[in-house]
Amino acid sequence: MPAEEFNSKRKGAAPDGKWQFVMSDGYGSMSVNKSQNIIKAPTRDRSAHELISVMLGHEFSHFIQSLNQSKIKLKLYDEIGGNRRMVLAEGAAMLMQKEISEQLFGFSELPKPNYVKAMSEKNNGGNYLDSVKAYYECSLRIYFATAENMDPMVLQEKAKELLRISVRGCKRLFRTGESLEAREAVLSKSKDTVYLEQLMVMEQLKEAGLEKFALVRGLNLDSLFILLKDGFIEEDDIETLNLNFIKNIWEKIKGNFAIENKI
Repeated sequence: MPAEEFNSKRKGAAPDGKWQFVMSDGYGSMSVNKSQNIIKAPTRDRSAHELISVMLGHEFSHFIQSLNQSKIKLKLYDEIGGNRRMVLAEGAAMLMQKEISEQLFGFSELPKPNYVKAMSEKNNGGNYLDSVKAYYECSLRIYFATAENMDPMVLQEKAKELLRISVRGCKRLFRTGESLEAREAVLSKSKDTVYLEQLMVMEQLKEAGLEKFALVRGLNLDSLFILLKDGFIEEDDIETLNLNFIKNIWEKIKGNFAIENKI
């Protein structure tokens, strides 16, 4: 729906109860809001890889997780969820993003150390600007190590883009309301370490054949096994992300990203 028609102060879902997709220049990144049943997305241009693997893979995994959460027959999990639940939530989304990247683009997308560098800087007493600098410098090193086009204008634009990403990415380290000048050597939220834990946890779930259960919002490892044991969650009830649906979308739009050969 058009952003101007969406009431951001609305409590709950739309009157018809359906999920809505809202795009706006005011959104910095894509996100899923279960309380309002909306998927938010910025209107900026994005690469084919980001559009398909991040938007349709990662973020729609969060949408599926919200749908599955409502199927748990315990009010606690429908409304709140368990402690450390973001490990599975982000782990499943990153796993889906990785699989789509491999199948449609031919390369495996592994977590980059940018955010870990920023997190380490904050944990050592750095403020927001220190964290941004650590994130940005790491991003530049990665880019220069792999870049094929060293044209000065291209490099300048890429540097600006990486700086914008660094500024936006580090805000999550300070989103609990603390001052951006704060130099407390502590991570404000346990979610900050999710990006270090998720791959290891998801690999263990895959080995046990349980990775599908990470597509249920609100679960952590402890609650997952308790709910399975006591019959509060059934594998057949879990919605999954349809990779064929995403592949079909890619087939329809990939021509828009092709570079015209004028030779």
